[in-house]
Amino acid sequence: MTQTITVPEALLFAGKTFAKLGTDGPQGIHGYYERGRNGNVKLYKLDSTLEACIIDNHRQGHFVVSAGMRSGRPFYMFSTSTLTDRWLGMEGWGMQSEADAIEAIRYVPYDKLSQDSTADLASPVPA
Repeated sequence: MTQTITVPEALLFAGKTFAKLGTDGPQGIHGYYERGRNGNVKLYKLDSTLEACIIDNHRQGHFVVSAGMRSGRPFYMFSTSTLTDRWLGMEGWGMQSEADAIEAIRYVPYDKLSQDSTADLASPVPA
């Protein structure tokens, strides 16, 4: 009987690499991610603090908002804060740039990432 081993996938977004939350990600990651059933993706800092959410579904649209925890539950802003923009490298981006970066999101198995080429695999930053 053959045993299938599932390798976790890294999220590549806007030139940044995020490991799946709850896994030991590869070196050089920017943070962690957690995919929701609705297509949205929560982004966490290296200390596992919720910082942002990528809204990516046909009902709500395709954009990024700041997020955090309040009373043990996630809360979401209507847009990104200056701190979130800086953390994601999205300063000065417009709606189209965000939508383009979301469209360019890729998931790559950890074993396909190399420590020195993580940035090369990350999705391009919109102009």
